[in-house]
Amino acid sequence: MRPSVQCSSWGVAPATSLQPAQEVERFRLTVDSLAIEVVTLGASLFVVETPDQTGAVANVVLGLPDLPAALDRPRNHNLGATIGRYANRIGGAAFSIDGVRSEVQANEPPNQLHGGDDGWGRLVWAAESQTGDTWAELQLTMVSPDNDNEFPGEVTATTTYRIEPGVLTMTHEATTTAPTVVSMTNHAYWNLAGAGSARGHELQVAAARRLAVGDDKIPTGELIDNRGTGYDLRTPRSVAALVGEFGGLDDCYVLDADLEGRPAAVLSDRGAGAVWRLRPTSRPFRCIRATSWVVSLSSMGRCVSRPSSFLMRQIMTRSRQRCSARASATSAPPRTASYLVCLTSFGPTKRS
Repeated sequence: MRPSVQCSSWGVAPATSLQPAQEVERFRLTVDSLAIEVVTLGASLFVVETPDQTGAVANVVLGLPDLPAALDRPRNHNLGATIGRYANRIGGAAFSIDGVRSEVQANEPPNQLHGGDDGWGRLVWAAESQTGDTWAELQLTMVSPDNDNEFPGEVTATTTYRIEPGVLTMTHEATTTAPTVVSMTNHAYWNLAGAGSARGHELQVAAARRLAVGDDKIPTGELIDNRGTGYDLRTPRSVAALVGEFGGLDDCYVLDADLEGRPAAVLSDRGAGAVWRLRPTSRPFRCIRATSWVVSLSSMGRCVSRPSSFLMRQIMTRSRQRCSARASATSAPPRTASYLVCLTSFGPTKRS
């Protein structure tokens, strides 16, 4: 069967301070035994269907059944959404670039979380799809105007979902017209069993260090050595063990520099025979959240750009100590017309 893309209406989202009322679309992409569903509200990934070792198909990410549920903010904690302009927290809800201070909404006082109440995960994106002989792709675009939620500069952002046999690739890109901060990520929650508890999952992360944070979850600039502690996930640990020792994880791991083709993270569920491998093409931080029910792994980073900038790998190499926006930022010199925020591959979900 050839790769396919199906599109249907999911209803009409009401007007916000940034957008008029508009239709929300739901796309289903299928390639062989892998299928995903994405909605244009938040460029959100709500379905990843893949067979287990017996051939039974299950959805391994959390989603929501309809538009009213997705618009219910107490219920929808950015499930599967593309987060922006700034994923995670901005300390004190303020930052400075070239001596110019910007104060943004403190929706988690005194800090900002995930770009504010009307961050990109709450807005409707424009979508275009295409297929090839062995792949299907959906590109979603958002234009964030200058002073959107008090952030400087107009930003054109794209999130692209591409599937091939056994592999899902997510690419985030952004171009800005003025010095600003951008940190995009996907906020999916994974349960490889398809239902029930994730305590039987095992998690492995190629990271000997993690970021130290204060009580407000803002990075202090210090790097903590994981080796010899329960946080060392270079050898797989069960989610049950992590929940038992720490109550779960909500930490930002710094990927090792010498991956040499190894996956950055591996999540597995022996009961379902499911293996999930994450292979980034750049080396940003990974924010790991593990609870009894779901596991979330998100790319995290802080980008400062002129109308152009450079790869996240370079940004993170030069700015590891300035991950939070507490510190004054230094803008990057002009280079190309856009910059790649992160490219993260999920797969293969093929059972062994």
